[in-house]
Amino acid sequence: EEVQNKVVEVEEIHQSIRELEESEARLKEHIHNHKVEASEHVHEMDLVEAERMQQVPKLKNQISMYAETTGIKWDYSEMHLLAGHVAVPSMNMISRF
Repeated sequence: EEVQNKVVEVEEIHQSIRELEESEARLKEHIHNHKVEASEHVHEMDLVEAERMQQVPKLKNQISMYAETTGIKWDYSEMHLLAGHVAVPSMNMISRF
């Protein structure tokens, strides 16, 4: 009977090992899937960042043209405050705001 108990115990241990191996395989698959998904998100973020970096020169040009057309010079040193000055060449005048 002691031998029979040991055989049953060994079978239970083998069953536990198989269940743990199956669980490990499922978890590894989940990890792989999450890594793939994370990689896709990183790639998407890289594309968005590259697109935004391409827009910077265009935005700088537009701001420069706007400033040239309107005569507005922005003062970026003022925190939480819209500040600068407007040049009106036809009236030979500069006005701060």
